[in-house]
Formats: sequence, structure tokens, C-alpha cells
Amino acid sequence: MKTSNESNNTGLLIPVAALKMSNLAEEPLTAISMEKATVIIPAEMEVMGLASTINSLYCLADCLIDVLGKKCGECNLCGSPTGERDCWAEQQLDPFEIKLPDWVLEEAGIDKNAKLTCSADEESGEITVWSSDEKFDLSDLPPRFLEAFRSAGY
Repeated sequence: MKTSNESNNTGLLIPVAALKMSNLAEEPLTAISMEKATVIIPAEMEVMGLASTINSLYCLADCLIDVLGKKCGECNLCGSPTGERDCWAEQQLDPFEIKLPDWVLEEAGIDKNAKLTCSADEESGEITVWSSDEKFDLSDLPPRFLEAFRSAGY
């Protein structure tokens, strides 16, 4: 995370109305940049101002999680072989990774970087592994994010 409080006229212009709505129009500001986001906040804050800013950022995170949930649609269990949502979600909070030798993947015609999923046949003891249709699944997300996503009902 990088912070900056440089001011110049060669970047994004924030309308004064937006700054007023955020109660930032009369304060020195700083920009905090991280992957895929830059946040403009007061350069200096007292405890209550800091608490208010944290609350606003939590509200933004909640909104973004809701947008993501709506984009993803109803849970399709991300390849759950059992069809049990809670069980599968719990497994993803403690992610597993299927690792097979490159030669096995090559012989099966599966790209060595493909996401794999599996199922087990209790009677025969066979485990079937295949390339997942999903480009992304819950295992791509950090555990903290998964907890927030589940808490939001997704």
C-alpha cells in the first residue's frame, strides 16, 4: 500500500461537490493506493474521524461484496461433487489443492495450469479428477474475504 499527498493538476479531478458530500472539502487530503483501488482520506485524523473513515470503508466493502454476489448469481457450488453448499463452503475456507504429475495431466489432455476438481466413489474407492469448468472459484480468494462473503449470505 502506498500513500501520497502530492497535489498537482495532472491526474484525476474530484468534483468539489463529491468532496463536500464526503466532508473532505476543507481538509488536507492524502491518497492511499493499493491493488485496484485508491482511497482519498484526510491527511490527519482524530480518533472519531478515523473510526468514521473505517466505517465508511466497511460500508464500501459490503457494497462491493453485494455487487460481486449479484454478478456471480446463485451459488452453483463451484463444482461441489456432493451438492451440499455448507460442506463445500467449509472445505473452501480450508482450501485444498489437487496436485498431479505433469505427465498424468498431459496424458489426460489437461493443461498443467488448469484448476482441477474431483469426486470419489465410495464403493469402488476410485477418485475421478477432471479439469474444472470454472476459471475462478472460492479457492482463489483469501480466507478473510471468504468469511465476509459468507457472512453476507453468499
